[in-house]
Amino acid sequence: MTAPLGAFPSSLIAVTIGLSALAMPAGAQLTVTVTAPDTVRACEPFDIQVVGSVHGGPVPRFVAPVVAPFSIISSHATAQTSSDAIGRSWSMSDVELTLLTDRPGRYTLPRFEMRAGRLRARGAARTVVVVGDRDSSNVPLVVSSTDVDTSADVVLRAIVAPDTVYVGEQASYQVGVFISPSAREKLRSNPSFIPPQLNELMAYDYPSDRRRQPIRRRVGSQCYDVLVYERALFPLSAGRHDLAPADLSYSLAIGAGFFAGSERRETKSEWVSLHAIEPPEQGRPSGYAGAVGQFSLHARVDTVGARVGDPLTLTLRLEGEGNIKLLPRPSLTIPWASLVPGDERVAIDSVSRRIRGTKEFDWIVTPRAPGVRAIPPVSYPFWNPHTKQYDVAATDSLAITIGEGSLASATDSATPRIAPALTIRRTLRPAEPLPPPQHPLFAAFAALAPVPALSALAVRRRRRTPKPVTGAARLRAATRRRADSDPAAVRRALIAALIERGVLAPGDLLRDSDVMRSLRRNGVSMATAASVAELLEELSAASYARTRRATTDTARRARSAYAAVDAEARDRTVLSPGHGTITSLLLVAALALGAASAWAIAGSEVPDVFARGVHAYDASQYPRAAAAFDSVASLDSRAVDAWANVGTAHWGARDTADAVVGWQRALRLDPLDADVRARLDLTPGPARGALASVPPVPPGIVAFLALGLWWAAWVIATLRVARGDRAPGARWMYGLYGLVAAAVVAYVLLDERLDAQALSVIAEPTTLRAIPSLAADPTGATRTGNIVRVIQRDGRWSHVATASGDDGWVESDRLRSLRRD
Repeated sequence: MTAPLGAFPSSLIAVTIGLSALAMPAGAQLTVTVTAPDTVRACEPFDIQVVGSVHGGPVPRFVAPVVAPFSIISSHATAQTSSDAIGRSWSMSDVELTLLTDRPGRYTLPRFEMRAGRLRARGAARTVVVVGDRDSSNVPLVVSSTDVDTSADVVLRAIVAPDTVYVGEQASYQVGVFISPSAREKLRSNPSFIPPQLNELMAYDYPSDRRRQPIRRRVGSQCYDVLVYERALFPLSAGRHDLAPADLSYSLAIGAGFFAGSERRETKSEWVSLHAIEPPEQGRPSGYAGAVGQFSLHARVDTVGARVGDPLTLTLRLEGEGNIKLLPRPSLTIPWASLVPGDERVAIDSVSRRIRGTKEFDWIVTPRAPGVRAIPPVSYPFWNPHTKQYDVAATDSLAITIGEGSLASATDSATPRIAPALTIRRTLRPAEPLPPPQHPLFAAFAALAPVPALSALAVRRRRRTPKPVTGAARLRAATRRRADSDPAAVRRALIAALIERGVLAPGDLLRDSDVMRSLRRNGVSMATAASVAELLEELSAASYARTRRATTDTARRARSAYAAVDAEARDRTVLSPGHGTITSLLLVAALALGAASAWAIAGSEVPDVFARGVHAYDASQYPRAAAAFDSVASLDSRAVDAWANVGTAHWGARDTADAVVGWQRALRLDPLDADVRARLDLTPGPARGALASVPPVPPGIVAFLALGLWWAAWVIATLRVARGDRAPGARWMYGLYGLVAAAVVAYVLLDERLDAQALSVIAEPTTLRAIPSLAADPTGATRTGNIVRVIQRDGRWSHVATASGDDGWVESDRLRSLRRD
């Protein structure tokens, strides 16, 4: 017999068979056995089995104990009674409990008790070790302190801690994805998470262990898997910063089985706010530039001995906790030397939860006087948010021995040596023509190739096809007979001839007035129309007469009537569609002439703008020259010299991205331009890599090769049609058609390569992101001048792939398209 157990202790009682009211027999003994695992994992349910048996007594009854800190999430009990071989009764109760806890530790379970009448027995105490996934003190705040709606399968919660910080002080933004056990079993794929955009906030990534490994938290009677997304935020300005809800989308199975459907769902987190306040002005030291955190400052030089005029490098190393990337450069003055700021280097500690690291600042120090000199101590004031007061980090003084040397004079320094600028093209040659397949004459010449063969085929068929008999011929045949010919045949032939001439329709033959109206509308005179109507009426009467005889001059009158109508009726080809075609062609020609005139007017400005660009470049006014050449390229997008000068002028203006764009477009217009191809080697990025390579093959050569093969194939086809299908050359013809197909495919691939529709140039160094968000994980980095392939565009973001195989999302405004206009 089996009975479920409900809530403890009143309902978790095994059902007895009715023997509990009987007196216990002598020698009855109750035994209890407990089975439990030694080690379990926090938030994972485990089973305990308690078995009680007695000989000669009632069914044992289980007494529920207190099992804190465990929770009983389910229970099941069975009871049975039987007899042994000698007839003695035997009873047993089997109780299974499922326990759960989220608290790691070592716990001793209570001694479980069974009762059978007056007998009472307890099982042995068992010790269970609960192992946690991680140190509970390191659990993110969003996991331990937020409320979870247990009615939802997946819950998204967000928190910022602390919610009030100083400008430049670190706060932690955490988003927890709580997945219930039921949803965990039905998830078809990993949820898609989109973090919010961050405005006026600097973000740093934490180490990935907390965001990659799920955390378990008990909510009610079940444990949730929690995935945590976490970033360190530094406010850049005072005020309230509102963070929009994060988005999460996921798919849940809606049925059992592998082929069950799925349901797409979405959820959002709540809005959270971060308040930033400025450090107090009271007690603020002079020279404070906005640094917030805890820092120490150290100084070093690359040499302790130098000469006058020989530069040395001074490095200040700022180390500590805070917004390392945006720490301002310390203020430095050395009376006996000139200073030029140098590089800055940042190193972030990838282990600590508090963002810390080092930032180094270089100066190029050029001594102006000999002797033993000292670099004075450098102070760096900052606001310490932990002590709520201003502190100052300072370096020690550094002694340096400066020997005699030479220093450049003021005259020499006033005329620095400048690397010679690249030469530009001083004359603007005509623009590159459109690719041959885009020219109407090329298409017309290609369309003419099959005409000889088709004409020869038509002539062959015309010889075999009998000439069709027209309506006029049938009328002549019908009227050549003797005078007593059948009037019905003459009438049918005349009507067929008039219908073929286009002056009558079958529906107009009902009345004389209809015949006359139709003839008059087609330009026939009144007299001729009346005579034709009268003749048709006579032929109709004769056709239905008993004798079926026509007058002797009927045939002559029918021929004369048709000849008069044919002479007087209008020719319908005057209003044929061909005139509409001619009108359309004239309209297109007028529009083309207008467009050509407009282009000529705009093109008249091109030489003047090009000359202004050359003059500006000669005067080393590179930005102005670049703007002039950009205007020329926009007016004439196929001017190779304009694009080449665009790249050269932008290169002189230190604009690498636009220089790559100009040179790439010039090379794609003229793949044989060796000068432009050589200048692409100057760019720092792989502007000539596998992704951006330009084959040195003009597309026109491939197009004309395909056209020549096309004509050769049709010439052979014409000869075969003219001389018969058994004429030699079939293999050559089919071979040429295959070469034509290969040439067309080669031209299409080459044109797509030169068009560069999906290629862009990186305008600024940027980081590739896993998803279109500044808060997403980085997947790689690109540098200025790199050429990437755009895979997808999504709003102001673009998914790109680099030549090295990396891919990710970048802002679209950091790209310069190479697509041919």
